Amino acid sequence: MSILPTVVEKKFFISGCTDFALGASTTYLPPLGSCTATTATEAQRQMMIQEAGTLKKFRVKLTVAPGAGNSKTLTVRKNEADTLLVVTISEAATEGEDLTNIVSVVRGDRISIYHSYVGTPASGQEVYGMVFEFA
Repeated sequence: MSILPTVVEKKFFISGCTDFALGASTTYLPPLGSCTATTATEAQRQMMIQEAGTLKKFRVKLTVAPGAGNSKTLTVRKNEADTLLVVTISEAATEGEDLTNIVSVVRGDRISIYHSYVGTPASGQEVYGMVFEFA
């Protein structure tokens, strides 16, 4: 006996990571790829969308907590503008997620991840990911 699925899910996981070190307060990360250094030039870290769909379930994990009075915020950006997909991780926390907001994208949109911080958070690796679901 075989079981055939009745619904084909058309989605995949986008993820990346970076080694965070204090520096410029405005930096960008690639939405997809291996551990890459941040840059202050957003165009160097953008990914172009090839099919219409939605981005959702944005999650971030840090290898080192930001520390007392400090926080890190990662924001998904579309076409050089902030979206509602945002994760802020503060003080002793090492994980955060935005499971509420959804961002629609179409072919040709460019996405990146904006990285900002408050205080002097500890250096460490940041791993992040989100779900892309085809329209």
